[in-house]
Amino acid sequence: SSTDCDAIGSNSEGSVTVALDGIWRSFYFIALFQVLCLFVYTPLLATEADNFSQVQMRQERRSGSVSTWRILWFYGPRLMGTAGNWYDRFLTLNLPLVLQS
Repeated sequence: SSTDCDAIGSNSEGSVTVALDGIWRSFYFIALFQVLCLFVYTPLLATEADNFSQVQMRQERRSGSVSTWRILWFYGPRLMGTAGNWYDRFLTLNLPLVLQS
């Protein structure tokens, strides 16, 4: 069972590399065409959603109005509750160990 190494399609994969070059180039062309259509479509035909303009207007209204005091006023009770719960858990779990030593 000898093979003719000079015959067309007798490479290691058993395929004709010249034909595969054309196939891969056509795949690249199809993908490139789709990407170019996307780049052309987006700026020319796409419009902004109403939500986007509403969010931008809200951000412009709120710019510069957030202070540290307002953040602490909102999150302070939540932080104190979480810290108190952790402290309570720490004492509940570790107090017997501390008293033994």
